Amino acid sequence: MKSYIVKKVNHTFRWCDIEVGKVNVYNWKEFQGYDPEAEFQMVHDDNNVFLRLTAHNDYNINQCTDVNQFVCNDSCMEAFFNLPGMVKSAYFNFEFNANGVIFLGWGESRENRITVDPAIIKKYITIMAYGNDIPATQRGEWSLTVIINKELFPAITGHEFTSGECGGNFYKCGERAISHFISWDEIIMDHPDFHRPECFGKLIFE
Repeated sequence: MKSYIVKKVNHTFRWCDIEVGKVNVYNWKEFQGYDPEAEFQMVHDDNNVFLRLTAHNDYNINQCTDVNQFVCNDSCMEAFFNLPGMVKSAYFNFEFNANGVIFLGWGESRENRITVDPAIIKKYITIMAYGNDIPATQRGEWSLTVIINKELFPAITGHEFTSGECGGNFYKCGERAISHFISWDEIIMDHPDFHRPECFGKLIFE
């Protein structure tokens, strides 16, 4: 199991000072023909969780334009995690295409989930996209900076955000170019499935 320390920062932090987590585990050999590189960084302060997702050498193919469309088929990166102090089987799935369009769900499994109200998403989440003007026929780099106000979590779960240990995993995927399913921590499964909380790595919020 991998682990990542989510540092507590102040408003003057620099991403260049933050640990990079590599999303580079190809869990299923039949999907190893496409080789983008991807990484994540994550920090938090008293009010927000900050997430940076970066893809290199990726086709920028995006069709989704509205909140909670299935961005997983586009040029996509995802962050799944549960919360410190809560039942570990309930987790969030934050999914983004390269244009910064988000899908957000919460629940205990793939089948037992809710899709979060777009009004809540727009109130508590800010997304900034960079490099998303790459022509669809070329490979390049794109990244997102996501600011998640911690009030999002009690608005959905009824529980305040606290520091501590929880589980999570980070993914690079997409099917509109060449199907690929890459993760930060290994997924023990015979077919592609990111909704495997039992395969989450460890996130430690300072």
